[in-house]
Amino acid sequence: MRGSGRTGWLLFLALSLARAAAAQAAAQPETHAHPEASASEMLERVTHLLDRFQDVEVAEREGYRKPWHNDGFEMGEHWFQPDLLRESVCDLERPAFLQYLMIEGLRTLIGVGYVCDATQPTPAGFGPEAAWHRHGPELCRFRSGVFNDASYYARALPNPVNDDTWEDICALWWAEPERREIVMLHTWNWIAQPDGAFVHENRAIPFLREGLRVRSRAELDAPEGRAALETLRLAHGDVTRRYEGAFLVADLGRFAAWSARRVLRRGERRGEEAVERMRTAEKLGDPVLWAAAARDGAAAFAAMRSEVAAGLDPATREVIERFLASLVVHEHHSDASAAPSHE
Repeated sequence: MRGSGRTGWLLFLALSLARAAAAQAAAQPETHAHPEASASEMLERVTHLLDRFQDVEVAEREGYRKPWHNDGFEMGEHWFQPDLLRESVCDLERPAFLQYLMIEGLRTLIGVGYVCDATQPTPAGFGPEAAWHRHGPELCRFRSGVFNDASYYARALPNPVNDDTWEDICALWWAEPERREIVMLHTWNWIAQPDGAFVHENRAIPFLREGLRVRSRAELDAPEGRAALETLRLAHGDVTRRYEGAFLVADLGRFAAWSARRVLRRGERRGEEAVERMRTAEKLGDPVLWAAAARDGAAAFAAMRSEVAAGLDPATREVIERFLASLVVHEHHSDASAAPSHE
């Protein structure tokens, strides 16, 4: 799960886009949605049609494949279908990618993702509850047809410690730079949805991955829930992936990167230990022990960040911290009033 200097692109922001090619034609995206159907009814209908992909072999037979090693912290694995990525339509019954998660040793279908050309109106089948979000316009295109979002790098480069550009990042990944904006939607059809079925990231996923009970939205928003998510993020390796991207942006030297990675790895181990204690506490039915373990993991997260920062010169530290702060992709809560317009 852990990244390296050349694979910092496996940040959660890239994972959120990974399977995204897209609909370059000017044709308007189409959908088979029934205008009279509510969002929940349409989701139920689409879920029924896509149930066949609960069998991974069916997905493989229909052309879906998992690129590289990807397991987004709050999104799971992304399996993309190359033919659908090349089509000029965005069809709710034919998602561009499927999302799986290893739960108790089994690869389990948890949701799907749609990719549309940002120049066209998005499909209306799921109504205003659907939180369509944008990626690009800076993209890195791989030979497989997969795109990664490079907009975070475009905003961060060049900077006072690095003259590189986002195009240089694409070249580092053996990808071609391309300017195009796309919109995406995730739907969480087969698992718990504490923040709604159409949120960009599903906070149930880290708990399911670790065999823990999924908390309610209120529990997740409470201090113990937030601490638990920080602990799970640390143990998962997502924090390290974010830092790997920041190291690219700051052009961190070999020794400085090696020193920082040692700190990150120690932090991950402390996070893993805290998650194991959370799991034990849950088996014992001890909420006090569970909360204490979550707080310890969150404290390890904070201590790790402080130690990494202390080992950097001021200019490099500022660049890295600014980049990390930019990696807040989208709100968890499905709020139609906050959703961007794509008219």
